[in-house]
Amino acid sequence: MNSQGVINASAKCADHCVKIKIIAQEYCPGTEVAVDCLVTKDKYQILGIFEKAPATGPYFAEKMSISPTSLSKEQVAQVSQIAVDAVLALTNGQSSAAHVEIRFTANGPKVLEAGLRPGGAYTVAAVEYLSGINPYVELLNVLLDKDFSVVSSYEKAVLYGGIIIPKSGLVLSDEWR
Repeated sequence: MNSQGVINASAKCADHCVKIKIIAQEYCPGTEVAVDCLVTKDKYQILGIFEKAPATGPYFAEKMSISPTSLSKEQVAQVSQIAVDAVLALTNGQSSAAHVEIRFTANGPKVLEAGLRPGGAYTVAAVEYLSGINPYVELLNVLLDKDFSVVSSYEKAVLYGGIIIPKSGLVLSDEWR
């Protein structure tokens, strides 16, 4: 593994060898949150912070998120700044929306993922419910150099999630194979 966490691997395929690169990440136990935000060079707006249900693997399907979180005010400020810093590093100071996943480990918070896009699935609806702001509309405003809306209150709560299918297979009828 090199210093960027990239593993050079070779896999035998019939009579030839295929070289692939794999990005490896250590498992980080702890409380996981997602921070959805809008970031410009000069300012940022946190649209929502969602605590995720614990996932122990071997698969890490997202089954539930809740806001407000169990984080202290200091931890909320910390993950907000970490998310903004991650976005600014990825965009070289350009404007963007982002969905940043952070886990609090024994060694402090670690960024697991930073996507330069609004959150997926039900996250956009949750952000709009909590803040009254549609992340896609606000992203468009930011990209058009217009000012973005300011969240006036974080007084609502939301719980959302998905359905986890416990086994894989093909749905051929109302029975699993």
